[in-house]
Amino acid sequence: SLFNSRYLSAYFLGQSLSGLIPSSLTLIQGHETKVVVCPTTTPLRLWCPNHCDNTTIIRTGKYFSTHSYFLIIASILFISLISFIVINNSKHVAKNMSLTYDEMTEFKVKTISESYSTKDGANSSLIKEFFKKILHSLHIMNLDTAFLLGVIIWISMLSNGVIVQIISYTASPYRGSTLLFSSNLYKIFQALTNIFFMVVKIFSNRFLIFCLTCLFTALSITMIIMAAYAKNGILIASPYGSIIVILIFCFAAILNSSVRLAVSTQLCELGAPAMFMCGIATQFGSFSGTLAMFIPISVQCVFN
Repeated sequence: SLFNSRYLSAYFLGQSLSGLIPSSLTLIQGHETKVVVCPTTTPLRLWCPNHCDNTTIIRTGKYFSTHSYFLIIASILFISLISFIVINNSKHVAKNMSLTYDEMTEFKVKTISESYSTKDGANSSLIKEFFKKILHSLHIMNLDTAFLLGVIIWISMLSNGVIVQIISYTASPYRGSTLLFSSNLYKIFQALTNIFFMVVKIFSNRFLIFCLTCLFTALSITMIIMAAYAKNGILIASPYGSIIVILIFCFAAILNSSVRLAVSTQLCELGAPAMFMCGIATQFGSFSGTLAMFIPISVQCVFN
């Protein structure tokens, strides 16, 4: 919220491309199944299932290998880093950044050498400044801001903590391509939704945000139920079972990104303290969701 809107647009665009490029590349790569013979006398048996009758089925890339995939991703990362360094060191960007920082009167950053003489004093003052921002954020908070932060916590808990961990359990019982399309189209639709709502003015109605959040919650609960009862064959017998699962994930991705962007945009308009609390809420929600799914997945083994 302290920067010009074009910097925020560049940030959201980078976040979108970071999910769009690897997922699109994975879809292009495709997959194929191979039967691997793993006798007990070879080390290959160590990573095979315990009851595979000396053979198991693995999925590999169809059009290019995994090594080629990571080579392409590493090349894109290298090009992106070089481009970022070159652009960031240009005179035009340096001039705009200096003007932007000059406008930060209330939140202008001072160097430690200007403000403090010792390292201990600097650390102590930085800690005090951190808690001061939190207290200031809580001071300006009202019911509307609390509602937006609550939505961010809930959405982050479901998307970053729950769906990411159960997506393989939900889609794996279906045909081999279902998991490939579900996991990657989920990320692709998230990225495309981010880019779309960067151009199109996003909604700001609180009731609409609440309704879409409830719909996203219902889809998340549906995924959890399908993952928990996968052995009973929910929708597996149906010829449209795979299509339904893929559409559920795609629709959930659109709802996730649209609600998250709508809330983040409105919090951005409230100033830096609100965005500061938004970051804390996102991290807290993601951590809570991951922690909540640890016991049923890793301890109780609810999803098989």
